[in-house]
Amino acid sequence: PFFSMHFQFIYDIIGHERFLKQLKLQTNSSDFSNNDDNNLFDLTTKSKEIIQMLDLYNSKNTPQPGQKLFIKMPFEHKDIEFTVPIKCSKSQLISRWCLLTTFKLISLDNILKLFSAILQERQIVIHSKNIGNLSNVVLSLVSLIHPLTWHGLLIPILPKHLEYCLYAPVPYIICSVNLSEHHFESLLNSGVLVVSLDEDKINFPHNNDIAILPSMQPLKSSLKSFHKDLYNRKLSNLENPFYYDESLIQTSKRILSCFITYCERFLQNIKNHFINFTIENYFDYNIRDKSILNLLKTLNYNN
Repeated sequence: PFFSMHFQFIYDIIGHERFLKQLKLQTNSSDFSNNDDNNLFDLTTKSKEIIQMLDLYNSKNTPQPGQKLFIKMPFEHKDIEFTVPIKCSKSQLISRWCLLTTFKLISLDNILKLFSAILQERQIVIHSKNIGNLSNVVLSLVSLIHPLTWHGLLIPILPKHLEYCLYAPVPYIICSVNLSEHHFESLLNSGVLVVSLDEDKINFPHNNDIAILPSMQPLKSSLKSFHKDLYNRKLSNLENPFYYDESLIQTSKRILSCFITYCERFLQNIKNHFINFTIENYFDYNIRDKSILNLLKTLNYNN
């Protein structure tokens, strides 16, 4: 439940440092030659400030569910105020900080195609130059299939030395910052969906499209109004797309509820086609020796 707070704290520090570096680049160096503001860009000084902020953050007591935590941040950083969620599922906790970014960056049709691909356990590679957007999108997508759980390989950011994982013979969702042209073509030929996040484009394997799941139109209709208000490709290069106020958090809950409702109905429809039986149905209870029945029960429960 504290992940979004940790993330906000660290990202605010990074964003502030990026702002200072950008400010320095846009200002003539001569303006800083005899100015105390030069200390703003001294790496030694900034390192000490960051350590001091981390110590301050670490010294705070952990609040209980429903309580608020307020941290007065030094050195012109934005103050942090966080309310600990009460009885939230893992999917809700994840979606409240990353789901809306997905709706801002990806068209509704593509979101539903990726949702279908995940339910069908397809191999998916998502690439973008923005690490923050990558991690937001991949974590929000796996939260959409609740109450199901993604059991395939999940790598939010793929390190260079682990690129061989792209050819793993298992369902996976992998994000890459630098996907080479060689890997791009090779993955498509191998049946992998390659998503170009910066272009909002899904590249399908040759002659291998995504199967359409039943009753997707009602789900699409329920999401249209949310997506219309959020979708904005101009936000793809934002330094920090992760901060949301309470109204947007409520929006993310309603969006997630639409997907949960669809998944529950989908599972119920599948359940109706199953034949329920127990192993006892195949044996006569009047038989004197039940050792075989007990053995089969044990094997069945262990498996």
